[in-house]
Amino acid sequence: AALGFTFMAHGRALWAALGLAFFGQSGDAERYAEGAYVLQTLRRVFVSTGIATALIGGIAMSAQLDDWSVFGPAFAVLLLAPFYGVVFGELIVMPAMRRLEAAARA
Repeated sequence: AALGFTFMAHGRALWAALGLAFFGQSGDAERYAEGAYVLQTLRRVFVSTGIATALIGGIAMSAQLDDWSVFGPAFAVLLLAPFYGVVFGELIVMPAMRRLEAAARA
């Protein structure tokens, strides 16, 4: 979902940014700066999607508090969605974004 939202916002620039950040493609300072901007959007979308999905899990959990077969999986979504959002956004995308920002300044 995060890749889809970011693609809708930036189009093909997403694939160029991912190529620069993760696949060792080279570019000039302008390409690095644009790639960092696109990855900043991707990072924000990962975290936001995690939070939104946690809300969905909370709603599903509270909708049927008396049914443990629904409560358990909904509680797992409530806990895991923001965790995955933070892991992908802050631990994977942000270092790549910082690397592109440093390359744009150099």
